[in-house]
Amino acid sequence: MMEAKNSWQVANPSSKTKGLASSLATVATLILALLCKGVLAQHFDFSIKVVQTITVQKGFCAYVACRFTTPRWFMEKSGPLYAFWLKDADKSHSWIWPGYWIPGKIVCTNNVNQNLTTTHFKLTGDPKTGDCSFSIKNMGPEDVGWYYLRIEKGEGFSFLSFGKRIHTQPQIFLTDLTKPNIVKPSEAVWRKPATFRCIVPGMCPENIPQINWNANLKNHVKHFWQTAAGDWSKTYGGDITFTPSLDDEGKVLTCSVRYQHLKKTVHQSTRVAFGYPPEATTTMGSTTCQYEKKGHLCFCSIHSWPPSKIEWHVDGKLVNETMRSGAMKLFSWVEGNTVTSTLSWPGDLDGQKKPLITCTGANKYGAVTINVSSERNVTSTGAVTKSPQKDKTELSSGMISGIVFGVIAALAISGGILYSFLAFHRRVTNVPVI
Repeated sequence: MMEAKNSWQVANPSSKTKGLASSLATVATLILALLCKGVLAQHFDFSIKVVQTITVQKGFCAYVACRFTTPRWFMEKSGPLYAFWLKDADKSHSWIWPGYWIPGKIVCTNNVNQNLTTTHFKLTGDPKTGDCSFSIKNMGPEDVGWYYLRIEKGEGFSFLSFGKRIHTQPQIFLTDLTKPNIVKPSEAVWRKPATFRCIVPGMCPENIPQINWNANLKNHVKHFWQTAAGDWSKTYGGDITFTPSLDDEGKVLTCSVRYQHLKKTVHQSTRVAFGYPPEATTTMGSTTCQYEKKGHLCFCSIHSWPPSKIEWHVDGKLVNETMRSGAMKLFSWVEGNTVTSTLSWPGDLDGQKKPLITCTGANKYGAVTINVSSERNVTSTGAVTKSPQKDKTELSSGMISGIVFGVIAALAISGGILYSFLAFHRRVTNVPVI
């Protein structure tokens, strides 16, 4: 809602004095009085501060805050001080004094002599203190439009908050039922209590909404509250407070509001996001170095919020985008809350001492340093170190060869035994009988 502060227009003098001569005499007298006081040599010190536009949900209540100022000479005039809020309506006039009508329809005033047909508007402010605030109850389509304020005191001039039928404040709009407003904490931090608020403004006192939080959180506390704005408008709210853990990251919080008088329920959701210090990701191979003859490639993956800034150190020397060493290359990318950075450079490690490589991730909540050095895959002699998968393959080949050799040997032995048996049998069968 936008606020406006505008000067006022001097309206027609009171029509209580009848006749042209009497009116001219009254005007002349007032001009002489003002000249004596030096008022006409100054700007009229009348102003109003009120929202330019206000949007109200159908069937809800609204409070329109308003303040006005007047010069001292105006307040020193005799007679009661009256404030009138009028709705600008074509071909509509309101009776304000005997024989005197003003454009528009009076919706609220502190003048008890006015018989108002509109009863769901109320002047809640006290004009004596410069308060021209008013409230609306059970807003409907007929209440949409422009409104202006009229101030009167005694039999002098009246002052209006518009000029030449061009209104500057306020204009009231109507809207359908909307979702509640969720207010997040300005900064949610890991392991520190955070409060999320669900706010429902503009409720009529007799219509109390039912507010509930749906959240998959281990430990949380709910608190419900209400505040009054004027006599006819209240704001209701529901708070949920919890201490974020890393398991809560990305969870959805949903506020549900049930309007029993409308028999409707609306929902609004938000995701849990909070700041926490960097830590190394636990994914296999996410933080390691791979050494080969053609060079080596190091990975560093850090999880944090906000995303960390990663720096590399080789043997204690900083290597970053602006300070590279030799042919070293850096490349980094962000996926959600995880930053991954790579450091690579060509070259053979033969005969060289294995360097100490570390990566450091830091944000405003802390920092972490990780040693990413690992064993070389290539030895100084160029011999290939067996990996577990290769050993398994060689073992399988050896077993197969052994089995084949054993079968052949068994067949050979069996053949030899069979040959010896047949030869012996032939010798036995050729012996003569005695």
